[in-house]
Amino acid sequence: MTQEELAELLPYTENFNLPLEQRIEIIKTVWGFTESFVDAAWGVHPIQLSCEQLEAGNLQSHNTDQISTNKKPTIH
Repeated sequence: MTQEELAELLPYTENFNLPLEQRIEIIKTVWGFTESFVDAAWGVHPIQLSCEQLEAGNLQSHNTDQISTNKKPTIH
């Protein structure tokens, strides 16, 4: 989050009756949640990337006891 984005969002928190530091923390927290949901929707969430790396390793393995799938985890 850039300072410009933060400055743009701060006016929306003026009625919260909280100190500036807490209002900034709320904005950054909501921003982080939103960013995680968007990353998950586009398939670039760190968990999804880790699963893809594990699947690639399993597919290259010659161990027939391992079951691999092309399904990616979905977040509901």
